[in-house]
Amino acid sequence: HWMLSARYDYIDLSDAVWGAQRGEQSAWAVGVDWVPVDHVRFKLNYAMTDMERTAGANAEAQVITLRTQFDF
Repeated sequence: HWMLSARYDYIDLSDAVWGAQRGEQSAWAVGVDWVPVDHVRFKLNYAMTDMERTAGANAEAQVITLRTQFDF
């Protein structure tokens, strides 16, 4: 069987009340799982993160992961 997934995350770390002036970060990811036979699974994910910092340089990251799982 096949399984599709998607996710979106957002965090605001620029709350002056707590003294944290770190900026904002957003991320999203999509993935697909494939189970060709019982006890074997393949997982492919793509994620992108965007960090807008109040101090320091902004940053961006793109990640691709491929995992294989054998269950016995």
